Amino acid sequence: MAKISQGNRSINLIMVQEGHAVVYHQFLNNCTDLKDSLLTAENSARSRKLAFWN
Repeated sequence: MAKISQGNRSINLIMVQEGHAVVYHQFLNNCTDLKDSLLTAENSARSRKLAFWN
């Protein structure tokens, strides 16, 4: 998994929050700093039926 950021902002997290990306659970062990945030963001995007989840 590649981590993409702009300053302090995680582009990965923003994309998941907006429903434009999904979390690949098999790679979460390599992303311990964002793991919980990514999972929460994905669940939120899915429940709100954003973009990919629509």
